[in-house]
Amino acid sequence: MNLYLVSVALLILHFAALSILVSVLRVRERTMFGSSLDIQSWLYRSMRAQGNAAEYLAVIVPVLLFFSVAHGDLLAWWFAPLVVATRVLHSLGILLASSMSKPHVFRAIAGGVTYFILIRMGIVLMTIAMG
Repeated sequence: MNLYLVSVALLILHFAALSILVSVLRVRERTMFGSSLDIQSWLYRSMRAQGNAAEYLAVIVPVLLFFSVAHGDLLAWWFAPLVVATRVLHSLGILLASSMSKPHVFRAIAGGVTYFILIRMGIVLMTIAMG
């Protein structure tokens, strides 16, 4: 089993679930573009979770795909599953927060781990590039 490809698949399914949630809420609230300015609304929080997921998927997925075919041995076996867990936890932190102005503990922890992940990916890629 290729944990990198499984992780990419799970990240894409996670993004699809967030996208479907936004679409369902748009239909229910009869809001086809944007959202209300109420940062406590489910639509607003769902849009933020989806948007944040998209921002990080654009960087993380290509790198995980690269590691799935080359140099995957340079990262610990748990690295790719950690990426999935972190991104799902971050989304839950946005969706479950009682207030967008006070980060949920899931969001705070996952945000910090995401920075670690990005830095680690960058260091490993630079190591590969430099030979």
